[in-house]
Amino acid sequence: MSLKKTYSPVHLIPLLLIFLFYLVAKKVSTNILVDCGKSLEALIVILRGIFLESSLFFYVFFIMRKNSITMQSELGIYIRKIDILWGVLAYFASVFILLILNYFLPIKSTETRAALLIDYLVSNTHYYTLSLFFVYGSLLAPIAEEIIFRGFLWRILEEKKINRYMIFVVTSLLFAFFHLDFSMVPSLFISGLIFGLLKMRTNRLGVSIIAHAIGNFVGIIALIIFYS
Repeated sequence: MSLKKTYSPVHLIPLLLIFLFYLVAKKVSTNILVDCGKSLEALIVILRGIFLESSLFFYVFFIMRKNSITMQSELGIYIRKIDILWGVLAYFASVFILLILNYFLPIKSTETRAALLIDYLVSNTHYYTLSLFFVYGSLLAPIAEEIIFRGFLWRILEEKKINRYMIFVVTSLLFAFFHLDFSMVPSLFISGLIFGLLKMRTNRLGVSIIAHAIGNFVGIIALIIFYS
């Protein structure tokens, strides 16, 4: 059985509600923590992200389990040795494309929230919180985001007979804006396109998960080294 036989558009509503709840929780916690110190604020920021990613992941898992669908086979979550090579190539391809775009269309440089967070955690030797952020950014986020955007959402749009190239672009755009960091939208969109190409080429989510994880891993390591 596949999503094409069991999926209902109503299944999108909880995904949106989870995201809206996250936005409300973010607003409330930001106001409450304004006088609680940077250390607690940094931890809450990371825990909020973990809550969002894990909630979305378990919702998709629940929907598939309810319909007797195996997430691994349905979304192609198989990882092969060659995927590591593809992941590395995808990372360098995204860096190369961004350098070219920035040369012709310079984007005003702004420090991302991740960079500011790592700067604070490294400067104040909050290594336990930094380790939690590292695991979240390089493992949990890539798995959850690929399952949502290039897995579940991709399947939904396929079922609606939407052109695969339109799906490719739409999921990349949603992926970029999902992070709520508008200074990073261009680079996230390009990364999303590259992950989508890998998904289209192999028809497996495993390769895009590896590419995403490698990109985040290298990015976080680079920021840690820069701010050390």
